[in-house]
Amino acid sequence: MLPKLQSVQTYFDSDAGRYGDQRYPEDPKTCEQFSYLVRRRYVLDMLGRGAPTPGRILDLGCGPGVYTKDLLDRGWQLWGVDIAPKMLKVAQGRTEGRPGAGFAVGQTTKLPFASGAFDAVVCIGVLAYVESEESLFDPVLPSGVQWTDVLGEVDARVRAVIERDAAFTIHSDSGVALCRSA
Repeated sequence: MLPKLQSVQTYFDSDAGRYGDQRYPEDPKTCEQFSYLVRRRYVLDMLGRGAPTPGRILDLGCGPGVYTKDLLDRGWQLWGVDIAPKMLKVAQGRTEGRPGAGFAVGQTTKLPFASGAFDAVVCIGVLAYVESEESLFDPVLPSGVQWTDVLGEVDARVRAVIERDAAFTIHSDSGVALCRSA
């Protein structure tokens, strides 16, 4: 693992117990908390418009599973992948023993799934940590919908690889990009 990725894993493992509760509370007290809740609602609404028929979805960088319950409620079969094992334990706890969810430790460029395994991918707040020009998002079917969050600057090399490999374009309105297969 690259040194930066190791530090990312260490940070998110140390933050696993409070990450979801502090950023996504039921009753937001700060503008930051409210913005996270709005972003979640926006992503879920846009996913519903772009992929109205639920299927298999990959939540890449799922963290503590802030989208898990909502995706399961909408009928998706979910695989959550994160670099931080402690985040995955929190995410598993959010499934409440419900069927249709699985979790695995992984990275964006080393996914433990066959190509074409998913109908859609949700990838929120992850691209800022990608350091590699390796192929990204292989598990998306050609007809799939790709959601990704482009908070801050995304390295131009990573952006070029995403556009080349997944055959989609990035629209960064509102900080969230809807990327459709070409």
